[in-house]
Amino acid sequence: YPTMAEFYAGKTVAITGGTGFLGQGITEKLLRTCPDISKIILFIRTKRNTDPKERLKQLAMKPAFDILRQSQPNFHEKLSFVSCDLEADDLGLSSDDRRTLRNEVNIFIHSAATLKFNEHLRISYEMNVLCVRRLLKLKWNNLQAFVHVSTAYAHVDRKYMKEEFYDCGIDYLDLEATLKWLGDDAIEKLTPDLLKTRPNTYTLTKALAEDVICRESGNLPTCIVRPSMIIPAWQEPMPGWCTNVYGPTAFIIAYGKGLLRCCLADREINADLIPVDFVVNGVIEIMSSETARKSTNIQIYHINSSTTNPLNIDKLSKYLVAYCQRLPCRKPTFLSTSCFTHEYCLQHLGCFTHEHMILQSHCYHPTSQPPRFVKLNGKIQSGMEVMGFFFTTNFQWDRSNADRLLQAFQPGDRKMYNLDVRVFTWKDYFMTYISGAKKFILKEE
Repeated sequence: YPTMAEFYAGKTVAITGGTGFLGQGITEKLLRTCPDISKIILFIRTKRNTDPKERLKQLAMKPAFDILRQSQPNFHEKLSFVSCDLEADDLGLSSDDRRTLRNEVNIFIHSAATLKFNEHLRISYEMNVLCVRRLLKLKWNNLQAFVHVSTAYAHVDRKYMKEEFYDCGIDYLDLEATLKWLGDDAIEKLTPDLLKTRPNTYTLTKALAEDVICRESGNLPTCIVRPSMIIPAWQEPMPGWCTNVYGPTAFIIAYGKGLLRCCLADREINADLIPVDFVVNGVIEIMSSETARKSTNIQIYHINSSTTNPLNIDKLSKYLVAYCQRLPCRKPTFLSTSCFTHEYCLQHLGCFTHEHMILQSHCYHPTSQPPRFVKLNGKIQSGMEVMGFFFTTNFQWDRSNADRLLQAFQPGDRKMYNLDVRVFTWKDYFMTYISGAKKFILKEE
């Protein structure tokens, strides 16, 4: 393969989800390491009365681009946007923007999705499945690679997952037809039967989206990336960089602030966490490899950690306790000295209720309104119920395609766009993780 900088020279890349955590990481690294890239077009919607143009300006000022801003102060000139609504039938695109996408885009990355695990099935299907169908129908004229970002947990109805397609047991077209005439309440009642052994609508709709790619991508050079739980950066764009509290980060912050005393988890299983910079590297490499392959066979790549650098829950909790004591949060609500884990729901619920009633009694005055802690307590418990499935079930992933991919590139690119998670130790990384959560989420030095 050519070097990554040579490959991306003169090319236009378009990204959905470009303002999100992974999208920011991909955008920053492309601009920093491929200086001759022509343009990056971000799909941006109006949000909280802020239009896409203003949101793009705000994006360029975010911490993810601090280092890039020093070496390339005019990097924002290579950023462009199309105004969109990915839940609309026409994606909310103007005719001019459609023309631009069709004629100019060489590489397309679809990383937008609803990340609410228990989102109503209609909404989850609209964003995670229908959106993919609409994007594939844009009639791209110069597209060399279409990269769909899925999740390693798309097929959690099985314990071992290969880098291949799996039958969902549901035809997405039949489901789509059903959703058109069923009311929301009826869909709610039907959802458990559709999920079967799956834990939530997120995993179901991400699996259905892969079916869409398999059946509707046609001759487009398409591939699927399945990352596991994405967590703060190991090194790039800066150690510990993160933008959200999805997944384990929310519980780590809650523990650091003294609001979480026990978790629903099995200490013996592996927590498959992957720093965002490894996912960024994988997506960038995969785009160039798909163009070089020039094949219509759809490749799937797992980007995860437990296959080659496992971390079990027991070690995770020990690192968490040690580093939160070493790097305490400013003004914690309560002092955390330990963290209990329970494998069984009823046992966890009993401990959670007991521990948090004690905490609540320390901040509740009978003559006052219920404090903010009560609301936070409810959110923590709800989040634990959602994430408990992933922390009490052991999964295994094959990542032969991802490992083979890295070896195909030149030595300099293998180092710059590393996919080998064995280069770091989890013990050292958790110092970075805690520091990053304090700096970028809690805004503490």
